[in-house]
Amino acid sequence: MSTLLDELIQVRKAASQDYQAYLQKIVELSKQVVQPSSSSQYPQSLNSPAKRALYDNLNQNEVLALVIDAAICKTKKDGWRGKTIKEREVKNVIKQHLDSSEDCDSEALLRSADHIFEIVKSQSEY
Repeated sequence: MSTLLDELIQVRKAASQDYQAYLQKIVELSKQVVQPSSSSQYPQSLNSPAKRALYDNLNQNEVLALVIDAAICKTKKDGWRGKTIKEREVKNVIKQHLDSSEDCDSEALLRSADHIFEIVKSQSEY
């Protein structure tokens, strides 16, 4: 009987240790959710949500994401959202940089530029 109890105690201790490891993983993941910049998934230069969004949608091309971010910041005008001409300027800058970086047909480039533009438009820091 005592060997049976000893085995039950050992099983309980092992389950408790597994649960503690599980809780530690949950804590680490929640820290990454709160501060995604501390995650090792992104390069150090991608220090804003907008840059990380570009990086994620440009096939993890860090240089292209940084170049497009800088070009957008330089080109965009105050109150550009909802203004056709101001939006077109931002879209053209995106298209220029995608055109110089990708070897694809013009239709695919236009779809890609539209996709990136919608991402940029949804970012509050632009």
